[in-house]
Amino acid sequence: MGSVKAVAKQLIRRTTGLEIVNPKKYDIVAKARRMIKMDVPSYPIISYARRDSFELAEQEAGIGYVDPILVEGDRSTTLSPDLTLLPDYFGAQIAAFAIVLSQLSGRPLTVMDFGGAHGDLCRIVTSALGLPQNVLNWNVVETDVYVEHAKRNPQPGITFHRTTETLANIDIAVFSGVIHLLKDWQTHLLDPKVSEASFVLTSRTPIGKIEVPFLQTVEYSHGKVRYPGRIMAENEISDALSRTHKRLIAWDLAHHMVSLGIVGAPTVLWQRR
Repeated sequence: MGSVKAVAKQLIRRTTGLEIVNPKKYDIVAKARRMIKMDVPSYPIISYARRDSFELAEQEAGIGYVDPILVEGDRSTTLSPDLTLLPDYFGAQIAAFAIVLSQLSGRPLTVMDFGGAHGDLCRIVTSALGLPQNVLNWNVVETDVYVEHAKRNPQPGITFHRTTETLANIDIAVFSGVIHLLKDWQTHLLDPKVSEASFVLTSRTPIGKIEVPFLQTVEYSHGKVRYPGRIMAENEISDALSRTHKRLIAWDLAHHMVSLGIVGAPTVLWQRR
């Protein structure tokens, strides 16, 4: 399909007329570069260890996703002010939003960002496409530790929720780097709010021929967190979403999982049938 940079820019120009702000400074691929500048002495060290089942990895992980270290670890990394040095999957995500905005123009876009941490994707899309802040009604669905953190540290233009029950109609449901970490991932993809969404964006999900459970460890300068995950078996996500949505466009990207090797991690934009 060509480079993500070329495809994203072509899609933005041909389908919406929108242009990326400061194209010389904002490189939507920047392969082999880092996306972030750190406020800590070293980068987090991420490792993966194969396990016999997701449940065993879950037991070994302990409190996992609700560990406060995870929340503070996310905040110890900051996006560079001009949003340079972004990895290629952001190019695909930005292009996907440009497509959605072109088809649902004339009103604010209601976004559900499931497992969206602090909502950084909202700031990236808004800045990259030069959008006024009120164009995106951004809603992050997260664990209690993230929701409580957001109460103490409000994020302009972003609302945090513990469940999808508090959300109104969704224009686009985003699952970025989260599906493979959910024990009951089918439940969330088949949530009525997701099924009724005009679009669904799946991204940063490792996919292989068979399911491979693993324990992921992230070491920050101030602590270590562990959580369970899996390399998803191919077609699992497609089988679930194709009941209500059709694949509109996909970007074939990859994810390097250190000892587990390099696996597919496509970004896919789905449209409601």
